[in-house]
Amino acid sequence: MYAYIIDKIVREVIPDIDPIFPGIDIKERYPADMLAKCVHVDDRADVKQGMVYDAESGTFSMPEVKPIITNIDDAKVLKVAESKEKLAEWLENNPMLYTDGKLYSVTAEKQSLLNSNLSSYERAKAAGIDYPLKWNSTGEECTEYSYEELVGLSLAIASYVAPKVSAQQEIELAINACESIEELDKVVISYG
Repeated sequence: MYAYIIDKIVREVIPDIDPIFPGIDIKERYPADMLAKCVHVDDRADVKQGMVYDAESGTFSMPEVKPIITNIDDAKVLKVAESKEKLAEWLENNPMLYTDGKLYSVTAEKQSLLNSNLSSYERAKAAGIDYPLKWNSTGEECTEYSYEELVGLSLAIASYVAPKVSAQQEIELAINACESIEELDKVVISYG
């Protein structure tokens, strides 16, 4: 099948075999200028009208549709959520380089797991149960750590993340102080 594309948007999906006139080649059915805007697509591909075509990667995707919000309170809720999502993305994409020369993930999930691991160790120790502490740097297997090493790592991660969390809180305050959609649109969300 073929995808007829104008301005990166799939305008029409054209089957290889014409259901009305089987056996007539696509080149006989359509003018050359239209065919020049067509991309051959595997018949099993789930390509639909309205999809966005990325010529560089040869992929199709549905366009992201953002709702038009006119209510300032609803817009603030969405903008705050966006600030939290962008913070999570920043944490995901910026592991911390620790004093041991290794990178450590600092996502909220990893922080929670690390602190849970330390808490479990503390409870086990109080109960007189042996509990080996294991953790891993980014992309490596878990290895054993001393309690002091993991507490140090946990505190370093907290220190690394704290300025970004503070930035998100400042952005959130700026968002909530806005009185119009236009003012809200000027609030920049950046953690770089």
